[in-house]
Amino acid sequence: KMTPTFMVTIDDIQCAYYDRVEELQDFGSQNKETISRLLHEFFHYWAYIHDYAHSVISVRTGGIL
Repeated sequence: KMTPTFMVTIDDIQCAYYDRVEELQDFGSQNKETISRLLHEFFHYWAYIHDYAHSVISVRTGGIL
């Protein structure tokens, strides 16, 4: 897990991000899928597989609630 490099709270909402992009250079380098396949699988999961009745994705926490 990456530790945020910037954090601020605005109106009781904590905002954070990681901006050391040079450290992400080889992230995903072992992936052999095409970008179109990755995009297809992303939308397929969120359209047909994810159980919205029992879990919700949170942008704030970066996970499923």
